[in-house]
Amino acid sequence: MIFNLALKMADLENTNVWYAGDSQVCDVAGANNAGIFPVWYISVYEEMDQEYAHIKCLEIHHWAELIEVLRQMV
Repeated sequence: MIFNLALKMADLENTNVWYAGDSQVCDVAGANNAGIFPVWYISVYEEMDQEYAHIKCLEIHHWAELIEVLRQMV
């Protein structure tokens, strides 16, 4: 619900938004459920739980990786 509320308040379409966070449940699954592309920030070695393995997301270990991906998109 929080993702949909944020989209509405920002007047954005979910297909135009990425959401980055470090929680598989709250950030990756939550964003995915709202139709937002999830970016999973993995601060320590961690594998995706089987319950969420089907979710397509960008996995990063440092914020600089996200910046580089965004630069390459332009």
